[in-house]
Amino acid sequence: MPRRDRLGAEGQGKDIIYHGVSPVYLIGLGAAWHGVARGALATVTQYALGTVHRDFDRRLADYQVLRQQLGEAKVLVESLRPWQAALAEQLDELQAAGRPQGELLMPLTEFKVHAAEVANKVARLALDVSGGYGYRRGPLERAFRDARAAIGMGPSNNIAREWIGKSLVGLPLELFEAGGE
Repeated sequence: MPRRDRLGAEGQGKDIIYHGVSPVYLIGLGAAWHGVARGALATVTQYALGTVHRDFDRRLADYQVLRQQLGEAKVLVESLRPWQAALAEQLDELQAAGRPQGELLMPLTEFKVHAAEVANKVARLALDVSGGYGYRRGPLERAFRDARAAIGMGPSNNIAREWIGKSLVGLPLELFEAGGE
């Protein structure tokens, strides 16, 4: 590759990924999945409030089991907001101090995994609450597809859990070595 097209000096690629690209990418992914979950919850809540079950002349929101599913989704969605804000603040502090943002690589990876799982759970609950309506082409069906993509979006949740597990037991991540995933 021509020198003018490089982001850094020869051999700096790993540091650029760890301390430049990955932190922004991981918090961005987590924020996207947070938005998918929050949007699915808002959409299905409005649907439950506005949809009347004709056989019993009751809104979907009048059924206890459906309200409990909405409540479960709400708790999950709200678990993301403070974590995302705290990580963003820590990234800002590291940047202001001139320290590498890669210091937060594991917490950011954990956030991405959790946000993807929350998006999946909330999207599934939204489909359960909405019944057949949610499977039609539209915002809930789209949220479900997007949430499913979150699990496989690199680093996939399976690979990310392996990294987290290695970090917990003190093994090197070896992300740039053959077989290091």
